[in-house]
Amino acid sequence: MESRANSQITRIAAILTLIFVFIAVLAIFAIGGGDSSSTGSDDLVTPAPQTSTEPTTPAGERAVAKGFYVVKEGDTLILISAATGVPQETLQELNPQLDPQTLVIGEKIRLR
Repeated sequence: MESRANSQITRIAAILTLIFVFIAVLAIFAIGGGDSSSTGSDDLVTPAPQTSTEPTTPAGERAVAKGFYVVKEGDTLILISAATGVPQETLQELNPQLDPQTLVIGEKIRLR
């Protein structure tokens, strides 16, 4: 009879141990964010826009050679500046009618 009681106590202890380990693992992931490769501080860093005057992509080179860039889906003025190597300020000076917040797909932007 005592053997049976010890067996039940052992089973209950094993179940409680598994529950404890499960809760501990959840707590570790909740506190650490579940990603050990990043501390989260990288989310606060904004990359500086590229201000080089040299085109950085073949499409940017072709656009500069033609003198204009055609806006594609997902483009922003900063991305266009980086692709073509034309500083963002220059793009705004050459295109005073351009609203950087509402770029229209297919719209032509002067580069020089």
